[in-house]
Amino acid sequence: MSTSRGGDLDPRPEQFDNQPHADERQYRQGGITAGKVVNWLVLLLVLVAAGFAVYLAAVDFVPRWWARQVADQVDTSQVRGTVVGLGIGSLFTFIPLVVWAQVRRAFFNWTWRIIVSLFALALAAPNWLTLSVLYGTSPASLDGRAILKASAPGFRNGTAVGAAIGLLLALIVVGVGLRLSHRRKQVRDLRDRVNELEQRQFFARAAAQLRDRRRAGEAVDVVVPSVLVLARSARCPRDAAACRR
Repeated sequence: MSTSRGGDLDPRPEQFDNQPHADERQYRQGGITAGKVVNWLVLLLVLVAAGFAVYLAAVDFVPRWWARQVADQVDTSQVRGTVVGLGIGSLFTFIPLVVWAQVRRAFFNWTWRIIVSLFALALAAPNWLTLSVLYGTSPASLDGRAILKASAPGFRNGTAVGAAIGLLLALIVVGVGLRLSHRRKQVRDLRDRVNELEQRQFFARAAAQLRDRRRAGEAVDVVVPSVLVLARSARCPRDAAACRR
């Protein structure tokens, strides 16, 4: 506030700084507003509630449904139950582990690694369903265990043995793949070293021939300076800047 010449107060509201504070400007520039935060929180709460509802529905339905599907395939046969268990346990353990092992690839960023991991978990769904029947505590799981015991003998033990076989095969395949990848890297490194040595020998011979021609007083082509620079850098190609000093 200021005083005019006549002694009247002159607040001059038009001179007040109506610009937002520096922190407020930075907050607005970042694209973050209270409305967006509230929207994201509401969306998160809705997703959590929907996921919990789906989980409750699945717990009360999926184990019983899976046990009936297995019972229809086995049809009270011990041999068939063992074979089906071996197949499901080994196949849906081996494939997810091999897929999940691909997250080590250097060309995958963290987003794709998470996607591949979730995909591998989804591929193992039959084994997760079997575990929900065998170790669940819901009424559906109890009914599922009774169904498997009565109509799918041998399935439980077959699944356990198949999962162990699938795990062993996955470890072998992934281990062999890592070994082969390491060997390929060694071959590439050796090939690069051989090419480097051949280039150094070539430029060293060229530089020696040019020096001999200079000493003999013979005419030297105009490309001599370039060849000499290349020959000099070939002596230490990993640090050519240091060679030019």
